[in-house]
Amino acid sequence: MSMIETISPPQTGPTFHSHANEDETFYVVDGEADIWLGDRVHHCKAGDHVYGPPDVFHTYRNVGTGNLKLVIVYSPGGFEQSFLDTERMVEEGKSQADVTRMLGERYGLTFRPSPT
Repeated sequence: MSMIETISPPQTGPTFHSHANEDETFYVVDGEADIWLGDRVHHCKAGDHVYGPPDVFHTYRNVGTGNLKLVIVYSPGGFEQSFLDTERMVEEGKSQADVTRMLGERYGLTFRPSPT
């Protein structure tokens, strides 16, 4: 298991994606989020949580007026390294296509156009 804390400005969130290897639980610490799991949307406020199993496309969007703070739990652990790998590649000047390819190959991510 691993955990990260993320802060998203209003109207932002990650690309719609699925994990082949991890499940993911989203816990809203502060703010409001719409969290998509497949074709279902969960409107969440501070204190709410949503569980996402592997191989289900998901994303979230900050739908509030302030920053959204989430704690995200991955099981099994190890996916947190993807953020460090991405940061390193960006610092090295790698393209978004290279970063996306690495995430798919190394971490089992698949991306799809966002429903948001």
